[in-house]
Amino acid sequence: MEVDLHDLETLIKSRVRIITLDSSEETRVVDLFIALGGRLDTPVFTWTVTDGLHRRNSEYSPQSHTRRPLDALGQIKGTR
Repeated sequence: MEVDLHDLETLIKSRVRIITLDSSEETRVVDLFIALGGRLDTPVFTWTVTDGLHRRNSEYSPQSHTRRPLDALGQIKGTR
């Protein structure tokens, strides 16, 4: 897991704005991002068509107004 965290940390520190992964191990991937978010003190969001954007390393509810992809991208663009 430490190697995976290092690789993700390198991507994030290189200022990549959006990272997408295709994996059959969704829970493991989300857990990696949440762990890294805690390590870097940065929010971690996921997006699904059913929930919209969801800040995973907090108690916030999913943002249902961002269910459509363009709405989600608009929210991301408007976020510092």
